[in-house]
Amino acid sequence: MAELIPDAEEVATRLCLRCGLCCDGVMFGDVRVGREDHPERLLRAGLPLQRTGEVWHFDQPCTALECGACQVYEDRPSHCRQFECAILKETLRGHRTEEEAERAIDRARKLAQTVRDMLNERGDTNEGVALSRRYRDFVDRQHGGECAPEFRRQHGSLTVAVMSLNQVLKLSFYT
Repeated sequence: MAELIPDAEEVATRLCLRCGLCCDGVMFGDVRVGREDHPERLLRAGLPLQRTGEVWHFDQPCTALECGACQVYEDRPSHCRQFECAILKETLRGHRTEEEAERAIDRARKLAQTVRDMLNERGDTNEGVALSRRYRDFVDRQHGGECAPEFRRQHGSLTVAVMSLNQVLKLSFYT
């Protein structure tokens, strides 16, 4: 196994601040919070935690993400502390250059923005909901109505955009 590059922490910081896809609702719909994360402290810090049975979690996009940076970074949940996307791991191991990683990040962010724009054009403007959930809700709402040719055309182009984004995420970001 290859050793990490010498300036790994600096590279990770640059890439993560440029990306944010793991926090902005593109990669994940929610994040579990363990007891070791002290949910009460995270609630006081402003994270809108929810509890389902014994499991604490919060929805994405994360409300602590501001201008690409985590506002509760020092107290972030263990899931957030431990997560490293595939593109970061590959870059830190020297299997991908930082420039290649940046291009992949830019491509994924552009595709995500295309999906957001398409959903917004179709009346779904709730930016406070994870992208996959917005798409699923849009499709569910449409299935209740008549499938007019215009809807089929719009739905088809949106589905292609979502599939393109998911393919990039699968190939470069999910571990």
